[in-house]
Amino acid sequence: MGTTPLLDPETPDEVFNLKDFDHMNVDCPLIAGDIHLDPPENMLALCPGLDILQSLPQQSMSTVLRTMSTWPRALAKDVDPPAVLHHTQYFSETMPDCLAKCISIAKMWVGQVEGASEMIVSLIQKEMSSLYLHYHTYDEPTIVAALQSLLFYTIMLLFPPNRTSIPFLPPSIFASLLEITVHTSTDGLMLPSEINGNRPSFSDWILISSKRRVIFSLYLLHWSYSVNHGLPSFNCDELGHVMAPPPRWLWRETDKDRWQKLYGKHMAQWEGEEFRMWEYAEIKPGPFLSRRASMWLEDADEFGLMFFSIGE
Repeated sequence: MGTTPLLDPETPDEVFNLKDFDHMNVDCPLIAGDIHLDPPENMLALCPGLDILQSLPQQSMSTVLRTMSTWPRALAKDVDPPAVLHHTQYFSETMPDCLAKCISIAKMWVGQVEGASEMIVSLIQKEMSSLYLHYHTYDEPTIVAALQSLLFYTIMLLFPPNRTSIPFLPPSIFASLLEITVHTSTDGLMLPSEINGNRPSFSDWILISSKRRVIFSLYLLHWSYSVNHGLPSFNCDELGHVMAPPPRWLWRETDKDRWQKLYGKHMAQWEGEEFRMWEYAEIKPGPFLSRRASMWLEDADEFGLMFFSIGE
């Protein structure tokens, strides 16, 4: 496990002008605001802390990091978006500037030649700093795109070329990601229509699903990074209340009319009781699953499978 910082530990805090990790509360609530549905009182922690990190399989951590390490390359291909982006967002002619710029930087990161690494890291730092500085001025679609961009930038920093270990990053990067995530979550991670068992609009559902995915991903990235380096991870118990990733056939649909029909099938299948994030922690060791877990898994995409990878 490498211990050489990728970035100068003094420089990033000057660049980002962010909080010191030594004074950061890793138990800070990830979701601010009302919670509408309660998981069982005896649920296992969806987001484990340092006390049980060492008992989790290293293979789970490796699976998450290996999967996420491919996302910047997928982003740069202009073929099929990474699992955290919806097709309508990836191929939109009105894509937010921050995400369009991130795609351009991902292409530079993929195609970088020897000696260009320092310049690309500097560019990534500058873009992350700009997003941190302006995020409070963004509307919801833009701040979701900003979080997606920050996720991809963080992955690029964690996987520089020609390294065989995960570098240490300035703690202020993750502290600021948490700050923006809390801000983004204040409007909720479920639509009123979802809570009430009704079908949302196509555009609203894409936005809220994308928001959930990027927040799930940011936590899971930090959790994996923390397991790798033996560090504490953020507490996100509140995520247990949120719907698990939807069926692949619903997430990948780009036609509004077809999506509406598929969503009707989805509602009929779950009868208003969609699989929740806390239920991953209820999965028992062994080859057999509960009826609900099996029903969710049969429709899961590669994004949902990452969460299965951290269970028993």
